[in-house]
Amino acid sequence: MEVNKNRTAITLKRVGYRIEGIAKLHMWMSVVGYIHMDAFELKVPDISLDISYDDLNAKIKGNLNDAGFGCESIDGAVGSVYDLYEGGFTCYYGEYYVGDITSDDIDAIDIILGGI
Repeated sequence: MEVNKNRTAITLKRVGYRIEGIAKLHMWMSVVGYIHMDAFELKVPDISLDISYDDLNAKIKGNLNDAGFGCESIDGAVGSVYDLYEGGFTCYYGEYYVGDITSDDIDAIDIILGGI
């Protein structure tokens, strides 16, 4: 086996955020449900890379979705935020909770995620 000892450093340009998560849905007949959202991206120039925490939460809340399932309303979500780089590369940034999320919702979502 031949080893390439002349490795070159690369630089990736951050272009935004990738958002993944589980949405809390208000279904018909007052039933609450949870569903994996379609992941979405928030990119420059639509957002600033130095966006404040409150503004990022507002952008996330404005893009919550039910993955096309259909419901009366989307009441909140829990999930992960990733820094997004050119070429689609991501790096974990943190987690988020937006909207009407209670400790009971967190317990239900933990069950959905397999006890994570």
